Order: sequence, then C-alpha cells, then structure tokens
Amino acid sequence: MLKKFYCFLLLLPLITFAGPETQTKTLTLTPGKTYQVLKDSGLPASTEGKVNVVEFFNYGCPACYHFEKEVEAWLATKPANVHFTRMPLSFHIQWEMLSKAYFVGEELQVLPKLTPIMFDVIHVKRQRLSTEKDLIPFFEKAGANKSAVESAFSFSPLINNKMLQAQNLMKKNKIFILPTFIIAGKYKIDPSMLKEHADHLVTAVRALVNKAQNETEKTV
Repeated sequence: MLKKFYCFLLLLPLITFAGPETQTKTLTLTPGKTYQVLKDSGLPASTEGKVNVVEFFNYGCPACYHFEKEVEAWLATKPANVHFTRMPLSFHIQWEMLSKAYFVGEELQVLPKLTPIMFDVIHVKRQRLSTEKDLIPFFEKAGANKSAVESAFSFSPLINNKMLQAQNLMKKNKIFILPTFIIAGKYKIDPSMLKEHADHLVTAVRALVNKAQNETEKTV
C-alpha cells in the first residue's frame, strides 16, 4: 500500500497561498489535485480557537517514520494557533497492537517519550512488536508503570472506543495512505497527492494551516 517514492529525499520549498491555486518554483498546491477539500470529515475545524491538525499514522508505517523528524521539528516550533493530534490506523492486523499501544501511551501520558522509542525499535532496530509482552519494556522505558500498562491493555473501554472511532474516520474520509493529514476538518493531504514532490508534505501542511487561519480571520 505504501509507495517507494515516499522515501525520496527532496529539498523543501517555501509554499504560500495566493488564491485557489498557488505556484512555487517546484510545486503547485491545487484543491482537488494536490490536496482534497472535504465536505464532512467528522472532525472539528478548531479546538479552543486553534486550527485542528490531525495526523493519521501508525508506528509500523515506514513512510510515517520517514516524515517523523520533520513533523517533530515543526511541532517544536509550530504557531500557537495550531492544535495537533495523532490518530493511529490499522491497515492490517499486525498494526492493531501498535494502534492500541499509542492510545495506551496517551492514557498513561507517556507519548512524548514513547513515540520516538517505538519508531526507533521498529524501523531502526527492526524488532517485531506484536504482543503486549513485547511492548511492556518500552512503556517502562518511557516511564510508565508496568501494572498500569497491563491494566490499560487488558481492559479499557475508552481505548477500544478510540480505536473504533479512528477506523470509522478512516472509512469516512477514504484514507488509504499513511501518513494522511486533515487540517481544519476539511483539507486532506497525503504523500501520494504530491506525487514527485511527496517530501514536501509537512511544508504543505503548514501552508494549509495558514490558509485555514486566514479564512477564519476573514469571517470574524
């Protein structure tokens, strides 16, 4: 399901919007081509006045790992008007445990430490994580209590509901590529939409955030 071109390393251009279509030296962002405008994503446009940005991903996804450093760099300096969340999706059964691991980490408030550990273990150290027993040492490394991890994995209706919600949103918004970002509840973008400019993804996300913010300011 993932394409090899997602791993191409390209120089990131500066992207700005000037009307419905934006031209840069290397990339044009055009609704319906390089990003999609959703009528009803099921996601809010904003939270407490901040533009919502949702990244659909999975720890097991090679393309998600490829973009992770750039995503984290953006999060470290993102504007105060951005509310960022992640939502793990399970494209196949092997990823279900990894999706649950994300939500367990969220519940136990260890995601800042857990996420880089998970990406490193899976994509650098090449370890296969398919059971709760496999995962517990990495939760402990992230600072979680073993019994709390075991309890969250064994029984948590809230986590089960979140996993179901994530899969429903995947179907509703026809998300077939990871990572996929939905900005302000209406702009959907993934690497495949940018084709040969796939590595411009995070820069495009930033531009769509600015577009959404500008639209909000015009309506106030």
